[in-house]
Parts: sequence; C-alpha cells; structure tokens
Amino acid sequence: MNSKNYLLLIFLFISSFGFSQIEWHDVVVNEFVASNDSTSNIFDQDGEADDWIELYNNTAQSIDLTDYFLSDNYANPLKWNFPTGTTISTNGYLIVWADENGMEDGLHANFKLAKAGESIMLVHSNGTFIDSLSFGQQETNVPFARVPNGTGNFQSHYPTFNMNNDGPSAVNELDGVSFKVYPNPANEVLNITFENDLDFEKVNLSMTNMLGQIVFRNQNQFNQQTQIDISGLTTGMYFLILEKGKSSVVQKVIIE
Repeated sequence: MNSKNYLLLIFLFISSFGFSQIEWHDVVVNEFVASNDSTSNIFDQDGEADDWIELYNNTAQSIDLTDYFLSDNYANPLKWNFPTGTTISTNGYLIVWADENGMEDGLHANFKLAKAGESIMLVHSNGTFIDSLSFGQQETNVPFARVPNGTGNFQSHYPTFNMNNDGPSAVNELDGVSFKVYPNPANEVLNITFENDLDFEKVNLSMTNMLGQIVFRNQNQFNQQTQIDISGLTTGMYFLILEKGKSSVVQKVIIE
C-alpha cells in the first residue's frame, strides 16, 4: 500500500468517528428562562409561553448544527437532535423552545426546563461537549444570561431575547443609589422616589419590556420625585433601569 492510500485510510477511519467540527464554547448556551409565563410577552410561533434557550455563535463563521444535540440530562446527553440543516449564523443567535412538543413547527426540544434547577448541555453526536452548565432555583420570567455576552458567567438579567446580553442587569449596583417604585403592580402611573441625593445630569432613567425594547427613556430630566405615565403600556413585566456610566440598578415592575 502506498503512502497516499495509507493516509486516505487513516482520514476515513478518523472521519467515521464524527469528530466535532467546533470546539468548546464556539457555540454557547447564552441565555435561558426555566419558567416562562404569559406576562413575559415572549411567545413561540403558536402563541405559547414556553421555556426557552438562546444559543450564541462566538465564531466568525456560520455553523451547521445537524450533528449536535441539546439535553438537560448528563446521563442522556444526546437527548434532542437539531433538525437537519439547522444553522446558527456568524455571531448570531438561535432560540430553542423547551416545551416537549416536537409536533410544532420550529425548534422545539423534547424536554422542559425545571424551575427548581437542573442542567443544560450542547453536545456533538460523538459525545464531545461544546457547552454545559448547571443552575439552581429560577424565578418566573427572569432570564439567566451570560455577561459579557457569549463569554461571561451566568447571572439573573432583564430579558434580551435573541439579542446581545451586554447592558444593565439585575445584579449590577449603582454605588450608594437606591429608589422606591410604587405602586407595584401599577396600571396608570408609576411613582419613583430616590432615597439618595443624585447628580441627575449624570444619570439616565429608562424602562424596557421583556424583549428588552425601550418603552420609556428620560435622560437627565427627572428629579427626586418622578412620575411615569404607563396607561398606554400593555400588561406584563417591565424593568426600570437607572444608569450612571457603565453601572446600573434595576427594579422589576408589573403593569396590570
């Protein structure tokens, strides 16, 4: 046997094992909600408020996920196979609904996420782990997300569904600043009282919905006692965000 044929046999032998074409954290579980309900305003294509998992592609190339699996069980890592031809674009996002309903169109895994905590893993068909994590008790409609986006540790976060996670989050603190929001839940007017003296020319106040879309912004134009008219907003959960430079503090708000 000549050397070319020998090398060809080695290549075919190695290829038969289906070695992963991507490496650890080329694609990551970037954000997820283990307890989603209708007040989040995040629904699948059939209008159902399912748990969801967001993947992010950290690479500069589109990746075919045909030979990859998602699972919530380390004893069964090849639990749900991505449909043939599923791709995630360069530095792109991909949403998988964790609802045990493979009969629906789109990406619907054959498992649900446990609010009490469990695991999520992304695995190649040969058993190579691309990403894996374990999480504890979760709060309804509050995502767990990587910060910085795609690379950081997980933390409770306001929703950035199918978007970059970088920005103000629920665990950031603004040094020496706190505020009261009332009533909460509210339906007409939201009152904000700041408990500290602030240089209001250096801070921004905004509010986002569960999709991370800004529904209110007041830059440098508020004071110790501030009111926001919310009568035109739909019911659901919102996030009031006070920012100063790269620091922030976040308060959940329910609109009824």
